Amino acid sequence: MKAIYLLVFFVLVSTVSGDIIYFNNGDIDEGYAEVVGDRIIITKKDEVNKYEMSTNKIEAIEYGAWIDDKGQDIKAIAEDSKGYTAPGSKAINKISSTKVKGISLKSAFGSLGTARGISMIIFVIGTFACFIVAFVGNIIILVDAFKKSLAWGFLCIFVPLILFIYLLTNYTGNKGRMFFWVYLFPLIWVLAGILLMARL
Repeated sequence: MKAIYLLVFFVLVSTVSGDIIYFNNGDIDEGYAEVVGDRIIITKKDEVNKYEMSTNKIEAIEYGAWIDDKGQDIKAIAEDSKGYTAPGSKAINKISSTKVKGISLKSAFGSLGTARGISMIIFVIGTFACFIVAFVGNIIILVDAFKKSLAWGFLCIFVPLILFIYLLTNYTGNKGRMFFWVYLFPLIWVLAGILLMARL
């Protein structure tokens, strides 16, 4: 369960990070890039303005970064992008000629004031709360298993699947309520959060 929450957290951080778009004519822009077929939709950093164009005008997309996170070479090109100065080989070598994925924690925390950022904060706090509730629930089930027998207790410690089986078959408390709070509710929360973030 802990690994799932950590994975979700890093997925969300990567969705909050922006993208740097390198155009064939040498321009550089930043925002949130979404490729749909042969078109690319670029939502600006303010998350209000957007535009789209053909993907054949794109040199590369660097996911999970803002221009401010890059070196002076990239910043200079971005500032002078209307002069149609093509990215030098040094810059292209940094991003390669294909899409590069990454996570920018700086840009993620810099975007926390946006709707996406606020949603991420709420989701992470909720996910942490779900983890605490699930952890406490697992401890309660484990204690009950040891009361049943030492064999059940040790099996539940070393084989997590046995803990789930014990809950469904031998747990003396309210099985439905415990199943909901330990397994079902965290899953619902994670799925709902991912769907929400995908729509923002």
